[in-house]
Amino acid sequence: SVSRKVEDKIANTSRFHVIKNRFGIDGVTFPSSMNTNIGKIQIYESTTQSGQEVQGKMDNSQEYLRKQLANKYNSEKDMDGFDYFVVATGAKQNIPDIENLNGQYWITSIEYFKNQKKVRGKRILVIGAGMAGMEAAEELADKGYEVIATKRTDTIANDMEPITKALMMQRLKNRDNIKIMPNTTVIKFSENSVKYKHEGKDGEWEPFDTIIVASGMNPENELYKILKEKGKDVDVIGDAKDPKDIYSATHAGYNLACEKRF
Repeated sequence: SVSRKVEDKIANTSRFHVIKNRFGIDGVTFPSSMNTNIGKIQIYESTTQSGQEVQGKMDNSQEYLRKQLANKYNSEKDMDGFDYFVVATGAKQNIPDIENLNGQYWITSIEYFKNQKKVRGKRILVIGAGMAGMEAAEELADKGYEVIATKRTDTIANDMEPITKALMMQRLKNRDNIKIMPNTTVIKFSENSVKYKHEGKDGEWEPFDTIIVASGMNPENELYKILKEKGKDVDVIGDAKDPKDIYSATHAGYNLACEKRF
């Protein structure tokens, strides 16, 4: 079978699934390209260059879609016929500026929860102990990983519902394979150590196998800026304006619709 998302239709990508392989493992999926205009499907081994390129498009499908939209509406002609625009293009992961982070194996919390990238080894550092970071940290601790979760401020999981947070902290209180460190800033990664500052004092850890970046989200509002620069009547809502939660984003859309009376 073949599956496609909206983004795949724009990028001409797809996933080719072999549901049952009698003489091998069950559930094999291959990256593939699909052009329905000419009826052409190409299936790739995931280890080949073409397969990796297609898989990369699918792994970053949201970013690809945003760029395509920005390009599509980058000329006056393409925007003719539209009187008003609402931009709700979501948010993207904030990546902290830490010396030699790119010299480590690191993934974002989004990539972790979407299962786009796997954790490696047993020692995990979670940078950002908000709701997403703490959910990842607890899940990994439950699986037996050694986890340290840091937060630059003194509030752990401040965006989590209070009762849910209290229950989580109670579960983690006596765990010996997870350490939660508020007021902690990661300073530098090197081959043999990770330097940090905790409550004003310098410290050092042994290297980690995987770094999970969960340090908040930034608005993805490139399209809004393009439209605004062209003098269009445009509003931006949801995470594209201020990253919060699904309730806030839905409420913003509802309020805007009532205000504009579409």
